Amino acid sequence: MQIIKASSSDLFSIVDIARRTFIETYDKFNTRENMNLYLENTLCKSKLQVELENPHSNFYIVKSSNEVIGYLKVNEKHVQTEFKEEDSLEIERIYVLKAFHFQGIGKMLIKKTIQFAKFKGKKKIWLGVWKENKEAIRFYQKLGFSNVGEHVFVFGNERQVDFVMELSI
Repeated sequence: MQIIKASSSDLFSIVDIARRTFIETYDKFNTRENMNLYLENTLCKSKLQVELENPHSNFYIVKSSNEVIGYLKVNEKHVQTEFKEEDSLEIERIYVLKAFHFQGIGKMLIKKTIQFAKFKGKKKIWLGVWKENKEAIRFYQKLGFSNVGEHVFVFGNERQVDFVMELSI
């Protein structure tokens, strides 16, 4: 497994992984209409290209045998979706294809984020995780994240509640 800083040449792989993993994870819990709206408006090529080009959003791709199997998106400064504190980083996305779950990739991506945060002089890492995604919540708790609140995640025409989890470093 390799974790590599993404470049604009990785855009198509990031779009593919974003859409595939999002469908794998959330399709069974949501309406087709809301899934389509989110895929078309958030996980689309044009939006992800703008995010990838933003100097305060940091993308890392995960490769296995030269195949992109996941990616990490970390936001800093004003690009954080909330809180926007100078001493924090936001993990906005950790997406790994389902076939590669339980192989330590998520843990590797968290370690990469911690390294990056320390390099940037940050004191905490935070993320939002859907309150119904029990598997992800347990994963983050196991790695030392604690629940510090909630925020609203707009998903298509629906407002869902995410737990805000934080790790002090």
